[in-house]
Amino acid sequence: MTPQELFRLWAPDEALWSRWAKPVAFLGTIDDDGVPARPAPEGAPAEVVAVPGPDAGIAVVVNLPGAASVATGVALAQRGFRPVPLFNGVADPNGCIDVQVVRRALQAHAPTIAALPLLPAAPPAFLLDKFRLAGGGPPPPGMFDNRWLVLPQDLPSGAFLAGNGIRRAVLLDGPGWLDDDLGHVLRRWQEAGLRLERLDPASPPPVPLDVPRPSRFRSLWYRAAAALGLRPNSAGGFGASVPRPSQSGGWGGGFG
Repeated sequence: MTPQELFRLWAPDEALWSRWAKPVAFLGTIDDDGVPARPAPEGAPAEVVAVPGPDAGIAVVVNLPGAASVATGVALAQRGFRPVPLFNGVADPNGCIDVQVVRRALQAHAPTIAALPLLPAAPPAFLLDKFRLAGGGPPPPGMFDNRWLVLPQDLPSGAFLAGNGIRRAVLLDGPGWLDDDLGHVLRRWQEAGLRLERLDPASPPPVPLDVPRPSRFRSLWYRAAAALGLRPNSAGGFGASVPRPSQSGGWGGGFG
């Protein structure tokens, strides 16, 4: 299966939410030596039985470690949700984030997704990598900086969700703070009238989520400020080598 075929399996043209799926993690599905990548050990899926069914007008945001996020998306797909991969870091052997484990998880679960009779308008389960910022600190020179973040335009607006029957959103996440980039997305949904809930898979059921107004909320400069220190890739997504002191700097490309 080519990277393009694998991407279309996860994001078929007829699916309502495919326009938000990111192709970056699917690039290079075949290893450089031409041998298909072996599936990595699957991340354990989070318990999803506490998530209301897809007929309840719900969108799910899965914010778990990469392979577990993919496996949880499959578990939700088996309940009737459409998993939407939003992984946006470019793979590299010297990367801050192991995109390869996400890519192999997408491959490993492909047969299951292909066999499911998902409807084109099935409600979405947006898949994120909890470790997309890899600790948040800048990597040392010589590393490939493929840290990434999610921006409001990376997901549908609250008005679009509501217009397609989505009235609630469940954040499937571990305990602790709400990631700042997600706060900007969810606060917009909240202001659009969506009811937000948060589900810790280890402590169901979902609980109400009230997202405070984040810093620089709706600022014209938020996108530039949020991505400051990250390295957009010319092919799309995020990823570029950190220059060594003897090398010239620069971001090496614009947003894809």
